[in-house]
Amino acid sequence: MFLDAMEFWDNDSGIVLGDPINGKFFIAHSFDGGESWHEVPARELPQADSGEACFASSGTNVRRMMKTSCFVSGGSSQPVISPE
Repeated sequence: MFLDAMEFWDNDSGIVLGDPINGKFFIAHSFDGGESWHEVPARELPQADSGEACFASSGTNVRRMMKTSCFVSGGSSQPVISPE
């Protein structure tokens, strides 16, 4: 497993994000300051495209937004550009 980023929104609550395992991003959360972590159930994890992963070097790809968290990913897929 490769963990890419971690975000805490207070002293107790946080989230950690990792590259895909079996086609789904790894996500776990903590509500005790990181003493213990709980994986998000596989049925609730976002599906990753082939070659999609996160950006570990920045550490800024996961953020809490209102009552949820969001993250940014990328990969080897090239955008489809249709000729005009």
